[in-house]
Amino acid sequence: MYHSLGGWPESIGTRDFSPALLMHDKIHGFYISTLALFTIFVVPAIILICLFVRRWQPLIIYLSLQLLGMLIFFLQMFFAPDGYTNWWWD
Repeated sequence: MYHSLGGWPESIGTRDFSPALLMHDKIHGFYISTLALFTIFVVPAIILICLFVRRWQPLIIYLSLQLLGMLIFFLQMFFAPDGYTNWWWD
C-alpha cells in the first residue's frame, strides 16, 4: 500500500486506490473477517467439544495456537506506522 500510493493513505476509505490495490483490499478484508469470525466463534466451540472427547484432547494445543496467533496478529498492529493503523482501524 505504501509503495502503491507513495505513502500511507491520508483519508479513510479506498479513494485513489489502484484497481489492483482495491482487489487486494477486498480479498484481505474478506480473509481477515472470515478468519476472525472462525477464530472467535468456531474455534472455542471446537475446543469445548475436544474437552469432552478424550481421543481429541491432544488437538486442543493446535486450536489454542490459532487463538494465540490471532492475539499476536492484533498486538503486532501496535508496531505498525501510525498512518497505516489509522487507515486500518477506520
